[in-house]
Amino acid sequence: MKIKRDSNFELLRIICMFMIVSHHFACHGNYIGSNYNKNLIGVQFVYSILLILGKVGVVTFILIGSYFLCKKDFTWYRPINLFIQMIFYSYTLFLIAIAFFPSLKKLVNLKTFLFPIPLPSGYWFVNSYLIMLLLIPLLNLIINSTNKRQLLFILYIIFIVWNVFALLGNLFPGKLEFSSSTSYNNFSDYTEANYFLYIYLIGGYLRNYPPKWLNNLKKSLELLIVSITVVIIFTAVFNTPNFYSLYARFAIQLNNPFSLIISLFLFATFKNFSLGKKTFINTVAKSMFGVYLIHDNTFVRIILWNYLINSSDFLKNGMYYFLMGIYYSILIFIICVFIDTIKRLLFNSYLNKLSEFISLKLRKITNSLKP
Repeated sequence: MKIKRDSNFELLRIICMFMIVSHHFACHGNYIGSNYNKNLIGVQFVYSILLILGKVGVVTFILIGSYFLCKKDFTWYRPINLFIQMIFYSYTLFLIAIAFFPSLKKLVNLKTFLFPIPLPSGYWFVNSYLIMLLLIPLLNLIINSTNKRQLLFILYIIFIVWNVFALLGNLFPGKLEFSSSTSYNNFSDYTEANYFLYIYLIGGYLRNYPPKWLNNLKKSLELLIVSITVVIIFTAVFNTPNFYSLYARFAIQLNNPFSLIISLFLFATFKNFSLGKKTFINTVAKSMFGVYLIHDNTFVRIILWNYLINSSDFLKNGMYYFLMGIYYSILIFIICVFIDTIKRLLFNSYLNKLSEFISLKLRKITNSLKP
């Protein structure tokens, strides 16, 4: 059954990216909230919530894409165009940043510039998304060649390995193979890119075998409210000297189960109402990757959170920290949308033509490999 991608999904993508920006206010700001401070209990509570919500934004963003891409044929254009957009912003922002802040040049040496690909700035989110796009044929094969029970079994196994074991290995280092620097690589092979593939499979499962709550606005909204309430309670309960640092480490991990559960019900809630086609929302949504590529650029990130915005100035209380975080996140978000809109008007026609040219060449190569 064909499902229309109305503006409610585009609005959700906007909300997801805003949550990611707010998350960066917490995790990249000058205030280091990972250690307990009895005088900053309210700030620590907000800090932990922003960490979790940022990962909700990432997971939900991937879930939206996978829900629709699992029913589409693979095209080279999507990954190539995203890669070219990343190259454009990486070099452009690097040149602008070092022009105004020459000291930032010392962050780039030959090794960091050339590996893994020759770019001044790295973007883990986009790199992981690109890997997911390139593996869509394999992922769709898994989704479409398994039945409901088989696919659900696969998802349960991955949940245990990457949502439970990998997280525990990182939270409780001690044994040699569970050390904080090697727990993911040596124990469960968890990486952010792998996790994106997992979320894609979840999106495919929801599309092919929708549970009852997925198509019920009342039920999905109730479950969303309950899941958010549970997270708020847990965050408050663990805001203590013995548990806070551990909980903060838990909250910042992409594979924390709280973010996954909230994402599922958030996605379902937005799926169950329709805004129709809203031009403004759709136009803004086109800039969501741009917002990420601009504000989380390696050099822009330093300028934003070290030179322009000092989150340590907002520690008067939790509400003040929260309000200032939202204020600056809105400001950054609007500026990034404006910049990306100008870039789309001036450069996208050329970048898109280049993407089409390269994707056409790759399509010819892959077609020649078919038996």
